[in-house]
Amino acid sequence: MYSLLRNGCYRSEEKIFISEGSGNNLPFYVFGQKIISSTDNFFIKPQWSELFRRCLFIRMYHFNELDKNYISEFNKRDLLDIYNIDYRHIAHEYNQFWDSDRILRVKSLYNSKLKLAKTIKDNYAIPELALSISLDLIIQGLAADLYDNQDDAFSTWSNFWQLSSEELGTTQKPILLHIIDTIIEEKIAEFEAQKQQFIKYNRLDLIPDTITISPSTIKQRIDDAKSDGLIEIIKTSEVKEIMLSKGFDLVSHNKKFCYSKKAD
Repeated sequence: MYSLLRNGCYRSEEKIFISEGSGNNLPFYVFGQKIISSTDNFFIKPQWSELFRRCLFIRMYHFNELDKNYISEFNKRDLLDIYNIDYRHIAHEYNQFWDSDRILRVKSLYNSKLKLAKTIKDNYAIPELALSISLDLIIQGLAADLYDNQDDAFSTWSNFWQLSSEELGTTQKPILLHIIDTIIEEKIAEFEAQKQQFIKYNRLDLIPDTITISPSTIKQRIDDAKSDGLIEIIKTSEVKEIMLSKGFDLVSHNKKFCYSKKAD
């Protein structure tokens, strides 16, 4: 489930494989938005930390927990059942609103994404891990005239994440450390799944004695973060230093360099 939620932000990464329990991997195409409902703040736990970067959080309450005055006003409303809405009739208005000029505004704003990200990081309290999703929402909102100006948009989401962080009790890691921790967690999970398969079929001789991570895997994640405006220039020495602190040495393996750590 975590793999399904973590992938699909881009069309290029829509296809994933999930084991169905008998040694076979089934393909899933997971491009698009997902909605998660939970009574537990599982997404702030270290093993699910990548979800925090990709999600917009909306706190919900039980109806009987709401303010009595609010409930009284709510009960007076004549509510429309969402299933009674025929969205085909708004197609013309939708296409008229999102005309070619507005689409061009969206493209122009996306072309200045790195500049917008720098402005936010220098002047507003939007967490690094929430910067990517915030930029997407800000750009779409600006194009749809939801804000008076850029400062209004930046301030709105800065206030949202401040309140959200206070309510959830979250703390943010530096983005490079977060990227590396996520990769390590994924590789360990892959190693353990493979190990269990070998144990199941009594092939203990095939269990690797090390966990390896290719530098190109880390580079790709860093490049993705750069394109989203999350980080700027990262030195190889910074990556090596963090990997060493996690117990991974840079070694030569099959004539290629990789980070390696002895499996527990």
